[in-house]
Amino acid sequence: MTDAQIDVSEAEVPVTDGPAESWRAELSEDYRDHPVLARFADVEALAREHVNLQKLIGRKGIVPPGADADDAERARFHDALGRPARPDDYNLDGLERPDGMPWDEDFQTRMLERMHASGLTDGQARALLEGYVELQGAAWQDATAAQGRALDAAETGLRREWGESFDARIDVANRAFAAAFGDRVDDVRQLRLADGQHLGDHPDMVRAFAKLGSLMGEDEFVGGKEARIGHSSSAARAELSTLEADPEFRTALLDRAHPEHRQAVARRSDLARAAYGGDAEAFDE
Repeated sequence: MTDAQIDVSEAEVPVTDGPAESWRAELSEDYRDHPVLARFADVEALAREHVNLQKLIGRKGIVPPGADADDAERARFHDALGRPARPDDYNLDGLERPDGMPWDEDFQTRMLERMHASGLTDGQARALLEGYVELQGAAWQDATAAQGRALDAAETGLRREWGESFDARIDVANRAFAAAFGDRVDDVRQLRLADGQHLGDHPDMVRAFAKLGSLMGEDEFVGGKEARIGHSSSAARAELSTLEADPEFRTALLDRAHPEHRQAVARRSDLARAAYGGDAEAFDE
């Protein structure tokens, strides 16, 4: 701290309201009527303030590096302010993130290295990371909620469209996915489209693979039961025969005004494709 940084005009000293005291009368004209001295009641008050100022002047404190300072001088300055010795010495204990939120540990490491190089103290680095987690966490939660709503809407739409054949068609779509992508099927399903949905959840994609799966022969599917294989061709033929012999099913199938007509048609079509493959077009309404 320099003399220029000390403003004695604000010092807490006795102030006189009357004319200059006799002790100032002995001073030269240059100082006798100076407003700073008018604040002191006597010589002792002036001496006491001078001693206090000397104490302040003796305190050097932490002096910021100048424009021409080298890296070593800047490093000493940051260390004096409280910067940890190394980036991995920042205390992040208790830093909470939303459950399930993806977190890149390599990204965190690189961020801490930049914070350290910039001279951030432990508290500053932690505050910055907490702010980042708060903002990213809110965005991630909003995106997750939007994705959940989109998935619910897609499933509701497909259930309304496919009726009782929903489970069978979803099974066929899953089998087609597995056949098309093999060991990478889960990774492909999780690919995000422009609207934020996962590829495997988008209703148009599910419809496409359900259609593709219905055209594929049973021997083209992979993975056995774990791949969620549905009807074999023989089982599909047996179930189709049972349904066609069911009076209630036939009524729903043939009566366009029946509330379950669409579901009956879709179910028969699915079973026919599973049973006869490409020869099932004749079963479509």
